[in-house]
Amino acid sequence: MFSVQGLTKSFGKEQVLGPVNHIFKEGKTTAIIGPSGSGKSTFLRCLNGLEKATTGLITYKDILLDDTHLHTIRQEVGMVFQNFNLFSNKTVLANVAYALRVVKQWPKEKANQHALEMLELVGLKEKAPVYPKTLSGGQKQRVAIARTLAMSPEVFLFDEPTSALDPEMVGEVLDVMRTITQKGFTNIMVTHEMGFAREVADEIIFMHQGLIREVNETKTFFASPQTIEAQAFLAKIL
Repeated sequence: MFSVQGLTKSFGKEQVLGPVNHIFKEGKTTAIIGPSGSGKSTFLRCLNGLEKATTGLITYKDILLDDTHLHTIRQEVGMVFQNFNLFSNKTVLANVAYALRVVKQWPKEKANQHALEMLELVGLKEKAPVYPKTLSGGQKQRVAIARTLAMSPEVFLFDEPTSALDPEMVGEVLDVMRTITQKGFTNIMVTHEMGFAREVADEIIFMHQGLIREVNETKTFFASPQTIEAQAFLAKIL
């Protein structure tokens, strides 16, 4: 689905990522894990063109990720951020329907009906008429996921979607993500929820100091990490 070759990213003189090489397979769930500052979110943001690679190539379905094709690729690749990014002046329903009307040019009635279906899928249909300020953090993130679902993406990118939530709200968001991973999408998630990664991911990418240090099937990675860095990381958090 995504092919990454020789990817690097620098901010000024500091190289924070790469070189990185990886192929993300269609229909698989990949969890990207590692200590803070290891380049995980930068890597994910490069896949969606939110960060422009310094060097290297990213292709999506053999289409080069560049300025010419970025809009086309983004219509098939949905991203869920840490901090929701909802419009505070629009209702929950309008937030979910917005891209359908603006990007896909759907009429209002069709967009709203589809948005309601997505809100029902994440358990928030009754919140359609209210504004984001009335929602809990977990509910806001579920609305953000519904908004992404509404666009019918083929790939989901999750950038630590539970990191901004209070602990008691994490479970409700993970439940929705768990449902998504069971529907056959290609999912690439940066997460610090090791139990969740262990449960839903097909493969683990372990990053350290801007590099991919280890890639393995999930069960094998957690049972027997191959690198010293991965062993030390798991020893601290498990």
